[in-house]
Amino acid sequence: MSEPRLITDLTRRELERKCERMTGLKVPAEGSPRTAWHEWVTAGLYVGALRHFKDDAKARQWAAESLRTFLDEDLAPYADELEAGASVA
Repeated sequence: MSEPRLITDLTRRELERKCERMTGLKVPAEGSPRTAWHEWVTAGLYVGALRHFKDDAKARQWAAESLRTFLDEDLAPYADELEAGASVA
């Protein structure tokens, strides 16, 4: 099975559509706390990776790496927590 592409080249809207497809959850509404969007993206990437890899460690590693490559410095702490084994809500 090939590796899914990291999110480096995605726009914010493309990332949101990808996460909506993977989780079935809609993007947090405008005006929601910024952390809600970050948590939603983290969960979306992790769920999608878990479906692809069917291995928790690989899914966490891929999702964390993807979070770090997206041009939003606020996502880095979520990548660290994900790799450390934090629960994904």
